Amino acid sequence: MHLRVHLTERGYRSVLLHLAALRLRFVPPVLGMFGMLAYAAGMRTEAIALFGGVVAIPVVVWGYLAWLSGSPSSRPLYTPVEYRLTEAGVGYRSAEGDGEIGWDSVVRWREAAGHLLIYVSGSNYLLIPLEDVAHETREALDAVLRERVGPPGRRAGRLR
Repeated sequence: MHLRVHLTERGYRSVLLHLAALRLRFVPPVLGMFGMLAYAAGMRTEAIALFGGVVAIPVVVWGYLAWLSGSPSSRPLYTPVEYRLTEAGVGYRSAEGDGEIGWDSVVRWREAAGHLLIYVSGSNYLLIPLEDVAHETREALDAVLRERVGPPGRRAGRLR
């Protein structure tokens, strides 16, 4: 199976925001809870600082990710990439280089923000935008990944 895709800045930013929201999902509620406890205990300054953190963290994270996705160092990510799924693994080729990742190296996979993430470690992944991929090809891709790696999420027996 061959896929030729093109990652956009907006798509990359949406995936980064999705992943950051997953990692930081408990921080604003915890800060809010401590802010309420501080306010109830009469520590007004500390409460204001904690409530400010509830607002500041999402704003700072969004700003950083917007900057990161638009930075000159991210430009190579936006070149078209051709992926091929074979019996051996996932191959890729772009103007930046090429390579192949064996199925035994794939830890897990999942979809996020309209993109497919094929993880080779806890935080390293191939990012394949799915907006340009036909529905039939998506179904075939899903079937291959389920067969080779397992269902989306954590791979059984190889949690990393």
